[in-house]
Amino acid sequence: YGVFNMAGNVYEWCEDVYSKDYYARSPDRNPVDRGPGRYRVLRGGAFVLEPKDMRSALRYRLLPIDRTPYIGFRAALSEGGK
Repeated sequence: YGVFNMAGNVYEWCEDVYSKDYYARSPDRNPVDRGPGRYRVLRGGAFVLEPKDMRSALRYRLLPIDRTPYIGFRAALSEGGK
């Protein structure tokens, strides 16, 4: 898929608002939750975790104002973008 370093460096902020049951009611393709909510989703794991927890599918939550040395972001080009 052309993606690299998806896990183990730092957690990455996502656009999604955290909802524990969102995937039970989300669309099958590109499920993004922009609804109201207090927490934002973090993905990917971080170097402070056990190796078994460093995976791109890891999903975590924090308040948007939280800051730590192991949280970052990934710039991504949208489908069809230039």
